[in-house]
Amino acid sequence: MFSVAKYHKKGFYLALISTGCRPGELLQVRKRDADTTQKRIKIRIEAENVKTRSGRSVWLTKEAGPYVMSRIKDLNKDDLIWTTNEYFSYAEKNESNTFNRYTERGGLDGRYKSNGYRKITL
Repeated sequence: MFSVAKYHKKGFYLALISTGCRPGELLQVRKRDADTTQKRIKIRIEAENVKTRSGRSVWLTKEAGPYVMSRIKDLNKDDLIWTTNEYFSYAEKNESNTFNRYTERGGLDGRYKSNGYRKITL
């Protein structure tokens, strides 16, 4: 899938993998929530953006760092890192559709016979 994804989407997917965050949580992260002063990037997840209503901090892997740095270098502190859509339900749906397109292009579009659901989901 990484072979067909755009550069900034690769960073988003690596961030999902390395942090264990839900897509909706990362889509609501703003530049001000990212601490780039350490060796690894630390992202603060606000409590109001989390299903459990308990905020936390997560660290990105070294592999995800360059993708994030290239993404945030020209952003203002209040800009969203992974989307430009302030309506997060729309942003999540758009991201899900994009992920589905990438899985199809990458040949990872297998489905269960019993219910037709995708085997790989976001």
